[in-house]
Amino acid sequence: MLRYDGMQVEKKSPYIKNLFAVLIAMTVLGNFIDLYTEGSGISQSLFLFIFSFHMPLFIFLAGSVSRETVKDRDLAVLCTLSMFFLYLSMKIIIWLVKLVMGGKPGFSLFSDSGAPWLFFSLGIYLMLGYLCRNVNKRFLLVISVIFALLCGYNSSVGDYLIASRTLVFLPFFLLGQICDMERISDLTGGRRSRIIGACILVLALAAMVVFRKQLYVLRPMFTGRNAYKALGKGARIKWAYRLTAYAVSAFLSWAVLAVTPRRDMGRLIRGIGERFLSIYFWYRPVLYVLSGLNVFETLEGHLGHRWGRAAWLVTGLVCVVVLSGAGEGLIKLYKWMKKKICGEWLPATYKTRKRIYDFVKKNIVFRIVCFIFIGLILFSSVSKILVSPASDYRNYQWIAGFYEEPEDSLDAVYIGSSAVYSSWIAPWAWNRELLKNS
Repeated sequence: MLRYDGMQVEKKSPYIKNLFAVLIAMTVLGNFIDLYTEGSGISQSLFLFIFSFHMPLFIFLAGSVSRETVKDRDLAVLCTLSMFFLYLSMKIIIWLVKLVMGGKPGFSLFSDSGAPWLFFSLGIYLMLGYLCRNVNKRFLLVISVIFALLCGYNSSVGDYLIASRTLVFLPFFLLGQICDMERISDLTGGRRSRIIGACILVLALAAMVVFRKQLYVLRPMFTGRNAYKALGKGARIKWAYRLTAYAVSAFLSWAVLAVTPRRDMGRLIRGIGERFLSIYFWYRPVLYVLSGLNVFETLEGHLGHRWGRAAWLVTGLVCVVVLSGAGEGLIKLYKWMKKKICGEWLPATYKTRKRIYDFVKKNIVFRIVCFIFIGLILFSSVSKILVSPASDYRNYQWIAGFYEEPEDSLDAVYIGSSAVYSSWIAPWAWNRELLKNS
């Protein structure tokens, strides 16, 4: 039986289920911890430790368990549509929860800074996996790493179209498509590997506690949604920070792969692993409800600073356990959607789709036109360079006024933000320049 994620997790080994169970628990705990990282060194260290590996390994496993999915056209289409459906559903539910809790939430269909981004990115990955099923994955891996390193220089690549996270985590999905989990299980399943993996995790956590101030600068790189400007002006070789984050994620992910048990850990862990996306779907709305009810503040007020935060983390783990059984409604909704698409829409439109597919395959001009059209839409969406000056009349006046000045009539032009007219003192600069050159 297929789960709603389309990745056939129920048919996978207990090892993969255990990995998903660990990672979804880390995901929930990491976001519970994020509520009080400000001013808490231990919380920042724990957040940095969890985020350094949980999402890269999560997406790596998603790529691995969907290796067969992307080879089948109908199944790939279904899974892609399912991910986009979950993305939209989660955004709507979170918006409603925030509204009910007294907030004034905004809603942007193609932009997200919260949890729903994962479903959108997984949909993109599954679609790319099918479209590039016959392309050398190692070549794509190298290209994706280069793009991920370069995209950080463009601050417009961010939450819109989930562009930054999709590009940053794409190498892990492609790596999962390349690697065979059975082979990885054999390579990391020895006693020596488990000991080395445990030592790596302990040393990494200790390093993040001791050198927290130096390492916390990598937080924007681990989250995947930040450009290099988040590193501050002190960062010089900026791409090296993302490459360092990749290396740390790879080492810690290997360590987690090594220490995770291979045997069945019981019904609870098995259920959490099989329903990891269901838990991911619901935990964020639950977290917003708990935050709106001031549960964390109440626990800290009654139990004190240290025990209150410990109780808050226990609350996160309880949410994981509860949601592992509360996701049946979402699974039923998925099965209904699957029945409608696979049982009614896909067979009814098979001949039409085949004609369209044959036409597109044979008509090279049509394919070129579509490629250019889609490329222009995507580029215009993420690039601020194409914004017309006429959309802001003041800017239009300033730019037009500059070009209307007589040729060679200006000694210097100062271009910048609002500081140009609020902080720039032309007489002082003129006198300072004259005194320096006198």
